[in-house]
Amino acid sequence: MSHHIGSSSFHNPEPHQNPERMPCECADFVQPKAYLGKYLLSQEQIACLNAYEALRQDPEMTQMIVERSGEVLDGYSPLNVGTDGYFRSRQAEKGGQVDQFSAPQIGDIRIKWEVVHCNPITIVAQQMENEENELTFRPFYPKSPNAKLGEEDYTEEAACPVQCICCWGVEKCFKAVFTETIDYCRFGTNTADQVFDKLEEENKSSTTLFRFGSWFLSVFGHYLLFSPIIALLNWIPLVGSLLAGIAALAAAIFSLVWATMLHFLVLAVAWIVYRPLFGILMLAGVGAALALMFLTGN
Repeated sequence: MSHHIGSSSFHNPEPHQNPERMPCECADFVQPKAYLGKYLLSQEQIACLNAYEALRQDPEMTQMIVERSGEVLDGYSPLNVGTDGYFRSRQAEKGGQVDQFSAPQIGDIRIKWEVVHCNPITIVAQQMENEENELTFRPFYPKSPNAKLGEEDYTEEAACPVQCICCWGVEKCFKAVFTETIDYCRFGTNTADQVFDKLEEENKSSTTLFRFGSWFLSVFGHYLLFSPIIALLNWIPLVGSLLAGIAALAAAIFSLVWATMLHFLVLAVAWIVYRPLFGILMLAGVGAALALMFLTGN
């Protein structure tokens, strides 16, 4: 754990008494100015370079750390060198002598260092000069490429008219969360085609995820509309559970079919604007499916 967790909130705290505080706090040390050649990296780009590796200490460094580790902390053993860093074990009084736990215990301290080594990286962003006339990067926003550094405005108006309040609200939220900028920063050497192929794949994956997520929520929401009726049927003596089960199965089938039809209907209407031929074909398919469903019901 890198932060303190009080044992007073445990369901049964007696055999699991955590220390009252963290003897050692977790800390990150980031180079304030990191450069790629002559270009100063932004803090966001530095945060993307998170390929941490264990920092192996040489014998001289290990000896220096052990010597400078200071006095024994109250209730802890001296610093021990392990294969995965350095350890301080909690101690217990047994017969007036200090006994060091051989196995890891709650409250033991493990100290290890991780480092991000200097390696080739690939960046796709807009090149700029900052106030100190240093070359740097910022996210590329095609609609305002000439804005000054620090004065960017990534807000966009929704294309959907405000009269369609549901679509307008959803579009505004998505444009606020997912800004249409390019700020690619990864380890390795990649060509421009490889970078944009990766970005396109990530875009397609997130789009597919949101589509399936919205479809599932639509099916689940339609099923919840019938949950009060199912609960009422369950109160009927003797046959209540049987009727509730039948109603739940019917509600699940109806929710699956109806929500799926509505899902494809919304996709078809949206795609009429961006991909007219595909949207019209899908809209015709949804209409045929709805007609077939109502004719079969009659």
